Amino acid sequence: MNQAVSERQFAPHLSLDVEGITVASTNLDNVFNARKIPSSDGSCIFGSLNLPEYQRPYRWSEGQLARLLDDLQGFFSTDAPGHDFYLGSIILHQQGGDGRERGILNIIDGQQRITSLALLHCLQKGDKGAPALEFNSPESYRRIQHNLRWLEQQKLPRIDFSRINVTLVVTRREDDAYRFFETQNTSGVRLS
Repeated sequence: MNQAVSERQFAPHLSLDVEGITVASTNLDNVFNARKIPSSDGSCIFGSLNLPEYQRPYRWSEGQLARLLDDLQGFFSTDAPGHDFYLGSIILHQQGGDGRERGILNIIDGQQRITSLALLHCLQKGDKGAPALEFNSPESYRRIQHNLRWLEQQKLPRIDFSRINVTLVVTRREDDAYRFFETQNTSGVRLS
């Protein structure tokens, strides 16, 4: 009964290539600095991070930040582990841009992690190399100010943002971006 099952056997009608969606593995320094990132389909992910209007406010509290700091402290306090710190996947919608011209990378999923790490980046390195995110919500501004004050009181690890790895899942179609957004924000809802 313990047979290996290939994707083709399990779902022969599904294409392994999804049109309009590309994936890349890169580091947070490349993402923050809007560098060209080669993707799985041979194109470039190239753009500046942006928070779209439909994105919820930044809400991470001290509890989430403390867990992130513990993880980062554990990783960066050891003697150069042979791998990078893996932050997980970030879902983006690329508007415009190609290998020559920078576009906009709308954050669909990952805003809380990106914002928290941008705060750490600003405390460690100042604004240089940090993403220029704009927040429309007063709640986000209050939370950011509170978290900055809290982080300033913590013993922060020395973070090498080029050693924080992320998987970027990027769609170039707005319909796919909304579908990803809805899926990520309703994933805890039971099916009827």
